[in-house]
Amino acid sequence: MEPKKAETKTEKILQQLISIPSYVDQKTDEGKIGDFVCDYLARFSHLRIERQNLGGQRANIIVRTPGIPNLLIAAHLDTVEPKTGWASDQFLPQINNDKLYGLGAVDTKGGIAALLVALGEAESASGVTALFYCDEEYHFAGMKHFLANEPKSSYTLAIVTEPTDLKIWNAHRGLIQVRLIVRGKTGHAANPESGINAIKGLANVLRAVEHSLKKWKTRELKQSTMNLAFMRGGLDRGARDDRGETILGSMGNNIADYAEAVVEVRSANSKLNGQKLSELLHQACAKENLKIEKIQIELDLQALVTEKKKLRPLELLLKNSGIKVSYLDPAKKGYSDGQLISEKWNLPVAYLGPSGGNMHGVNEWVSLDSLRLLGDFYRVLLKRPE
Repeated sequence: MEPKKAETKTEKILQQLISIPSYVDQKTDEGKIGDFVCDYLARFSHLRIERQNLGGQRANIIVRTPGIPNLLIAAHLDTVEPKTGWASDQFLPQINNDKLYGLGAVDTKGGIAALLVALGEAESASGVTALFYCDEEYHFAGMKHFLANEPKSSYTLAIVTEPTDLKIWNAHRGLIQVRLIVRGKTGHAANPESGINAIKGLANVLRAVEHSLKKWKTRELKQSTMNLAFMRGGLDRGARDDRGETILGSMGNNIADYAEAVVEVRSANSKLNGQKLSELLHQACAKENLKIEKIQIELDLQALVTEKKKLRPLELLLKNSGIKVSYLDPAKKGYSDGQLISEKWNLPVAYLGPSGGNMHGVNEWVSLDSLRLLGDFYRVLLKRPE
């Protein structure tokens, strides 16, 4: 039987981070984990720490080294909400072989732990800003607040901690979310021509729009796609419930005159934005004789494409850390808010983080070996010449 390996500083910090719930609901948020980050880094005199309040106990934590800032490293403090079905308590981290289990282990508390250790050791670092921010898994409020309040940028590179198997993630599709309410015309089900079925019509609309997305593709990001996330419909009863939702009848002899849906589009082409999607929905609804009562663009976030040639310095740093340089397939990844940095300041942005599994699911884990390699990379990164 092999002797148990001594826990590294990064592993100990990661276990402390996991034990602090940082999902967001009415009772829990990132306040306590932000306090932990501040308390840990406050012991190092070469670091300057700022709290950027977002309301209540929530705050972005901004850490700066001396010198004119040219490198931004960002990692989000929040996790998704806990889920049932874990093999153990998701806030009591467990280590099994090379895997450390716990909510947020790989997304992104493992990366945070490695970065905290590296920042504490980097007494000679210059020109670095480290951002530990709120709300990436929810509404991107933390990143938006940071970008709205940060002085004019002198940054030349931004690295965002996300699980990437130590590969560079340099591009992803945009994200458009729309809520749509349409009206048809009720009538007797025995005579379909007496009405306009809003449910059937809306289904046809969404099918037509999804088909039209095939032309909105690019070489880097491949195909734009659509997901129907929510849909309901029926006969409008002329009343609303306690939440303000329209009360619907469900009798089979009525033609449904009301339908609503929430649709998410992953846009591979910058010309496909919220306005264009709205135009496509209007055109399709007109063909189905549906009246649009509400069309609300809830998210309208663009794609990210950072050319590989702009990331050559990052590739060199990875090689110097003993990490093989490779890239993720951007067509298979979701959206993350590093794109907002690129949009704001027009600088190269890449995601980089540890290996692991089951993020946003049960029994989430991070590879401890990948954390050691990530820590080595952060040490090389923080010592780079300006």
